Amino acid sequence: MAHVNGPAYRAATLQGICARLDIRLIYCRPYAPEGKGKLERWHRTFRDQFLSELEVSRINDLDDLNARLWAWIEQVYHRTAHSSLDGKTVRLVVDPHVQQVVGVEDEEGNSLGTAMPLDALANCHRRRRKPAAANTTTATTAPAAAGANLVELAFDQHYAQTSAEKA
Repeated sequence: MAHVNGPAYRAATLQGICARLDIRLIYCRPYAPEGKGKLERWHRTFRDQFLSELEVSRINDLDDLNARLWAWIEQVYHRTAHSSLDGKTVRLVVDPHVQQVVGVEDEEGNSLGTAMPLDALANCHRRRRKPAAANTTTATTAPAAAGANLVELAFDQHYAQTSAEKA
């Protein structure tokens, strides 16, 4: 499910692709950011961590830009723990006979409950509790790069790993 607005998101091509992928487009009211929190947060992180670090002088073409974007996504964005996790780790308990997840435990092995398959339709209509007001800032911060350019470091690291995996 995607929450979008704008002419590019109303094109028949996008609607056709979404229909084939069983994705239902939902159009948010203009100027209603409360329905687009995750997207707004992505844009802020993208601006603060990628665009602000990008050295335009190193970009020769669209391929260069895309390579740096994907490197940043893989090396920084996907590896940065969400602030609400507070360093917590969970383990999935798997029944080896049926290869199915049956429970969830904390780091000490205490049960946190049973694992249930996601019902995407029911989940999209579920009412959620608002988080406690004490932790209202949920900034996702990238690791500090000690004066180096974070995008270029991610680029170098990502493509060094990719080259090593191919060898």
